[in-house]
Amino acid sequence: MTHLVESSEPLPEQLWTGSYDPFPKFNKAFDALLPEILKIGKNSDLVLAEQISLRKATQKRVSDVAWGAFEQAMLGFKKR
Repeated sequence: MTHLVESSEPLPEQLWTGSYDPFPKFNKAFDALLPEILKIGKNSDLVLAEQISLRKATQKRVSDVAWGAFEQAMLGFKKR
């Protein structure tokens, strides 16, 4: 994402005065990164699905840890 943002052209100063097409820059960046993506998997859709799955698993672990810490804090609070 950082690569896409940094390589994008700025929006026109007044949005309604010009046309802005983000797709050529996006396509160029995606095409440049595609070989790296395909090293991870044979299909970019499968790589995306795997990354989504990994992100959801990480979110669950973080949520579980945060909830556990909250529960411990509340147990400590109730003992007072």
